[in-house]
Amino acid sequence: MLNLRGISGQRLNGTVKISPEDRYPFNVIGVEATHGKVNLAMQEVVDGSKKAYVLSVENLITEAGSYNDTVVIKTDSPIRAELQVRVYVYLRPPQPPEGAKR
Repeated sequence: MLNLRGISGQRLNGTVKISPEDRYPFNVIGVEATHGKVNLAMQEVVDGSKKAYVLSVENLITEAGSYNDTVVIKTDSPIRAELQVRVYVYLRPPQPPEGAKR
């Protein structure tokens, strides 16, 4: 799960590190957002002597409100062909300047 919080108009970014277990190795073969509300990038990295993946997520909707999407990570594992990461975005309206009329 990834929570992104900010002010409307902002592009928020977050990352999730995915590390395969030694007993259950896998390779990522694809990644997609089910609702298209986030932009995705997947990078393979080396963590010590092990392979890992870093999923980078950026919100595409910048209006105030709450949004969610699900990232589906497709793997070559016969045990678990798909992994899911839920993404929650909350953008609050900007605060009026101090002393401004409401």
